[in-house]
Amino acid sequence: MTAPEPAGYASGFRQLVGYEIEEVGLRRAVMSLTLGPQHMNRSGITHGGVILTLIDAAIGYAGCYCTVPGNVRSAASITIATSFLRPTKTGKIRAVGKIRPGGLRIFFGAVEVFDEAGHLVAVGEGTYKYRRGSETPEGRPATRGKPDRGR
Repeated sequence: MTAPEPAGYASGFRQLVGYEIEEVGLRRAVMSLTLGPQHMNRSGITHGGVILTLIDAAIGYAGCYCTVPGNVRSAASITIATSFLRPTKTGKIRAVGKIRPGGLRIFFGAVEVFDEAGHLVAVGEGTYKYRRGSETPEGRPATRGKPDRGR
């Protein structure tokens, strides 16, 4: 499990979309979202951008897990590829992300997204770059109330 996000580092976008952090650990994260009408596209199925958001979040949180409470790690997405396999309309979806071992500044992750019945809805892969000071699991001290600028 993860420690709470340090003050000043909470994601306003996460609150807007409404996804939850179910689990975060070294190289693994699980995000979930209870679908509502605001998450649907014009065809009445979950918007692809919502699923892509969960994929991005799962890789980002898994890659930026910090082993020192109060410290932070951050990264920027370089590429994200998504394949949509099955439409979903209701219930809760879960994105399970895992990080593959890699280099010092770049990391790669893969995600599977499941619907409430356990059916595979989408898969995704992403490549991310650590911001300066975030390369090790210990991270760096959080600067309370100030946005992360990759110091």
